[in-house]
Amino acid sequence: SEVDGKSKTYSVGDKILGNFGGNGEWFPGEIVNIRQKKVNGVIVMLYDISYDDGDSEKGVSSEMIKLSSESNINTNIN
Repeated sequence: SEVDGKSKTYSVGDKILGNFGGNGEWFPGEIVNIRQKKVNGVIVMLYDISYDDGDSEKGVSSEMIKLSSESNINTNIN
């Protein structure tokens, strides 16, 4: 079986960037839940995201998520 190299796994609490609605714009958020779904006999990991602006999405595939390399930018605001 081939591995496409794009299927990453994330953990609850990971600070990520999510492609909200699949529209190509990436927004900061956090993984709040992980679910598994069987698609054509293959287990697919889907993620629930809580975005920093208050939006949320459920059942997002890993292709629509990337780790936020700038996750510490806003942590020093008092």
